[in-house]
Amino acid sequence: MGLRGRAGSLSMLVGSLPLVACGGGDGGGPDRAEQGVSLAEYVKRADRLCLAGRNRVRAELAPLQEAAAEDGRFTRAEAMQLNSEGAKLARPLLEEQEAIPKPDDKRSDVEDYLKANRDTIEALDRTVESFERGDVDEANAELQRNRQLAFEITRAAGAVGFKQCGSEFGKNAP
Repeated sequence: MGLRGRAGSLSMLVGSLPLVACGGGDGGGPDRAEQGVSLAEYVKRADRLCLAGRNRVRAELAPLQEAAAEDGRFTRAEAMQLNSEGAKLARPLLEEQEAIPKPDDKRSDVEDYLKANRDTIEALDRTVESFERGDVDEANAELQRNRQLAFEITRAAGAVGFKQCGSEFGKNAP
């Protein structure tokens, strides 16, 4: 399937970004970032951030999505604009989630989850850059990479025990 046929799945990835990169201050300063927290506390705080971040990003992307989908289909350019904006919004939200003190329990799964989210944002950036250069093959390869990352996000989110973070990828992953 070419880039044109993937526009819908691409926009689903952007719709999921807020779940990946959830934000909202955790209230902790730099000293708290060095201290671990319990797994239950980490999940509670991260899920709260994910829900707030998802709502915020969806609200900001809604006008773009509505304008782009007037005919029920996204053009490649519209899908790329949505993904570009989604990545811009998700990046600082992910940074906020990364600032939450990590639990000692399941730390590896937490790190896998955060890394897959960073990689997703970078892959979205590369998809847009490839499209802008006219390199459809590279853009399609990055789309495929994003689909694989969605599985990794779902796996890691489940292993950590999130209820909000990463949950939409399970519904949207191929």
